[in-house]
Amino acid sequence: MEEIRRLETETELRRLLAIATEAYPGAYPQGNTEQVWPSFKRQVEEPSITMYGLYRNDLMVGGMRLHDFSMNWNGIGLDVGGVGMVCVDFHALWRYGLLQLSDEAYVGELQQLFRIQQKPLCVTAF
Repeated sequence: MEEIRRLETETELRRLLAIATEAYPGAYPQGNTEQVWPSFKRQVEEPSITMYGLYRNDLMVGGMRLHDFSMNWNGIGLDVGGVGMVCVDFHALWRYGLLQLSDEAYVGELQQLFRIQQKPLCVTAF
């Protein structure tokens, strides 16, 4: 069973941070979540940011950071939102049988394919 739920506890948030450091090694120092925890915690404490986790069989396999904000569109104030980060624990999906591969040898190659080696770049045009 899949479930998306808001992350509330420090344990849940630290699990999301561990998934994010594996998914974005260029943005976070890999394997050292303690170094990143203070800045991650400040994000969580920001009222306009909400963290969610994706659970499969009560195991967090991914997560996302959502932003709530207001904008002015042609003089009309609108409440809008945006996605700040999405990450998936590829190895957890495979390890717990939630992802099937024809050959176990592909696990490392697929993990490298889904990893981003540099900080994510956001480009918008209006």
